[in-house]
Amino acid sequence: MIVDTLTDRKIIYKVLKDKIEKLKMNGEQLTIRYVFGQDGNVLDISSYSLPKNTLITPKELAQIDKCLREKVKATFKEREYIEFPAIRYGRQIRF
Repeated sequence: MIVDTLTDRKIIYKVLKDKIEKLKMNGEQLTIRYVFGQDGNVLDISSYSLPKNTLITPKELAQIDKCLREKVKATFKEREYIEFPAIRYGRQIRF
């Protein structure tokens, strides 16, 4: 399974462009749990994990969520994924 992780990083960094340096200084990270369909599109994002006192606002997270659902894709090279109607994938981004 190949997920376009460059796309999600670009989206996140674009939305948070004014906070990236502060996020780096705080050592923050964002964990995203995707659910992909057989066609490689995002069916759902089951959760986001952030530090307790994150600088990321709910509004920014909603903007990130909307763009990720529209633009992130997965491709499947092996036949083992054919039997699953949904495929889970976790991703962690450190700032």
